[in-house]
Amino acid sequence: MKLFKLSLAAVVAAGALSSVSAAPLEEAIKDIDVSGFGRYRFQSTEEKPAIGQKTHGTFHRFTLDVNFKATLDDNFFSVIGLRYDSADIVGSHAHANSGIANTHGGLLSGVNGGWGGSGADSFSVRQYYVGYTAIPYTTVLFGRQPAGTFFTDDIVATGLKVAVNPVEGLTLAALYYTNFEEDGDLGGIPFNDGSSAYIHQKNLWGLAAIYQNEMLDLQAWYAGLNKVANLFAISAGVDYAISDGASVRGKAQWAHTNLTSTFKDNHGRTAWSDGAVANSNFIGFDLGASFYGFDLDAGYLTYGKKDKKSVHTLEDAGSLIKPGEELLNYTAFDGKHKVWFGTAAYTFDAYSIGVDYVNDRVKHIKYKDGKLKADEWVVRAGYKYNDKLSFKAWYSMVTKKQGDVKDKSDRFRFDARYNF
Repeated sequence: MKLFKLSLAAVVAAGALSSVSAAPLEEAIKDIDVSGFGRYRFQSTEEKPAIGQKTHGTFHRFTLDVNFKATLDDNFFSVIGLRYDSADIVGSHAHANSGIANTHGGLLSGVNGGWGGSGADSFSVRQYYVGYTAIPYTTVLFGRQPAGTFFTDDIVATGLKVAVNPVEGLTLAALYYTNFEEDGDLGGIPFNDGSSAYIHQKNLWGLAAIYQNEMLDLQAWYAGLNKVANLFAISAGVDYAISDGASVRGKAQWAHTNLTSTFKDNHGRTAWSDGAVANSNFIGFDLGASFYGFDLDAGYLTYGKKDKKSVHTLEDAGSLIKPGEELLNYTAFDGKHKVWFGTAAYTFDAYSIGVDYVNDRVKHIKYKDGKLKADEWVVRAGYKYNDKLSFKAWYSMVTKKQGDVKDKSDRFRFDARYNF
C-alpha cells in the first residue's frame, strides 16, 4: 500500500517539481501524506404543494476526494487535491448533463463547481496550494484551498490565508480570496451589484480570532464580500465533563450582516426605504447534555426583518447553530424568523438513533395573517463500522402552513462514507 501511495503521489508532483530542481524526486520530496474520502449517497425528495403539481426527484451520487500533501523542505509544503463527482438520476435523464463539467462556461476554468442541479460528472484539481512555515508561530497558505471561514462550509477559494498561533489554543487569522467555488450551496439571494458578476466571482476578505481548549470554543469573525455585505459573528461555546459518562454544554451566537449601499441601491433603496433587502441580526442559543449514551439539546434562534430579504452565511449554514436538515436557510431568507428546536439521540455500541424537531414562525406581509408557520421533523439512524467506515441515514418531513394552505416536502438521504 505504501508503494502505491508514493508512486501515485510522485506522478502527481513530478510535473511541478522536475523543472524546479535537478535533484532526484525522492530527495526533493521528504514526506508525503495522502488523505481524503470516498462516499456513496442516495437521495430522494418529494415536493407536495397545496397548489400546483407534485414533484419527485431521486439520484445516486458518487464522490471521491483525494488530497496529497508533500513536504518540499523544512519551510515549504504543497497540497494537491483531486475530486471526482458523479450523479445518476433515477428515472428520466432528460435534463442530465454528461461529460467533463469543470469549466463553468469559462467563468472559473479548472475549478470544480461541485455537483450540478439535475445530474453531472466532473473530475478536477479541486485544491492546489503552497504552505510556508519559516516565520515563527505562523503558517502562510497561497492558492486554491478550503475557504475555512465562519460563513462558509466546505467550499474552496483562491487566494491567501495567514494564521498565527502566538500561544497554545489561540489562532489569529487573515484571508483574502479573489473568487471561490461555484457550489450549489451558495446563497440564493441575488448577489448582483449592478453588474453581471455572480457571488463566486466576488472578492472575499476576512479576519478571525479563535481560542479553543478542551472546554471552551470562542470565536470572533469578520468577512467582507465586495460590494455586497460586511458579515460579523461572535460564537461562545462550553463543554464541561461532569464525569466519565456525563457532560453538559452550551453555545451562544450573535451574527450581524451589514449590506452595502451599492447592494441596497440595486435592490430598490429609496430615501424612505432600504427596498427589498435589509441588514439583519442573528441571535442563537443551544443548551445540551450527554449521559450514558443519550444526547439532548434544545435552543432558540431569531434572525431577519419583516418584509425584507437578507443573508447571514455565504454557503450552507457555515458555523451557525442549525438544527434539522431542510427547513432553515441562512444564505437567502425572507421575513423575521423565530425558531424553537429540540433534538434527542441515543448511541449504543456502534449504532445510533435520533430525532430533531424545529418550529419556525416567520413574520412577512405577503402572508394573510402576517405569519408563516413551518415545522420540520427529522428521524436519524447511523452505524459506525470502524473509525474509517460509517453509514448514516435521515428522513426529513417539512410542513409550511399559511392560513388554510399547507405545503409539504419529504427528503430521504443515505450516506456510506470511507475516510482514509
